[in-house]
Amino acid sequence: QKHIVDRMVEAHHQFRGQDPSSHTLFEWQSAQEGGGVSSGNVPPHLQRLLLFARTVPGFDLLDFSDQITLLSVSSLEVMFLLSAEQFSKNPASPSPVMQLFNTSPHSWPRDVESKENFQSRLQISSGSREDLLGSVLNFLHSTAVLRATEAEYTLLTATALLCSDRASLQAASCVEKMQELILDLLSSVCRMHSGAGRGGPQRFGRLLGRLTELRTLHHNYLLLTRHQRALR
Repeated sequence: QKHIVDRMVEAHHQFRGQDPSSHTLFEWQSAQEGGGVSSGNVPPHLQRLLLFARTVPGFDLLDFSDQITLLSVSSLEVMFLLSAEQFSKNPASPSPVMQLFNTSPHSWPRDVESKENFQSRLQISSGSREDLLGSVLNFLHSTAVLRATEAEYTLLTATALLCSDRASLQAASCVEKMQELILDLLSSVCRMHSGAGRGGPQRFGRLLGRLTELRTLHHNYLLLTRHQRALR
């Protein structure tokens, strides 16, 4: 188990260690579509994520179409986790997620014309863009409080990647078993860092709670962007 985790952590470290400017918002958004991707034209963004995914046990055995589905649909959630890890280390550092709002945690909300005008321009049925930013910042802070290790961030990223309920998956049951293995590894890693200062025995559950929050952020972001497109 340690060999598996160490290999994944190294790949995640290489993925995370790239220049933050290389993780552009356009790439994360475009990757959501996933259509028209073949083995010969995988976008640079997905190529980088694929290098990490190939260290996840069983991922290479999946059909290429399933690999692309998982990479594409999880890309925004990976971006949120990458941003959370950057934020936990340095809240003032550049973060891909803040490109969604053209701002940073320290400049919000001083750089908008006024709270009222901002809300009136961006109000949608499921909540405003401001509401989404508030949820994103809550996610960044709540994740930072957990003081997750790189191994935990690595396994959280792999867990987000391996969601068997993604549409059009051909081998959903295989993906589910792969995710169960990653969750077992995450549980083991959490037990190594379960002191009172890191959340105690509830640490595993608290980390899983961040994944639930992640899916909600993803859903709300898609609602926001779809509404904005409909208004154009």
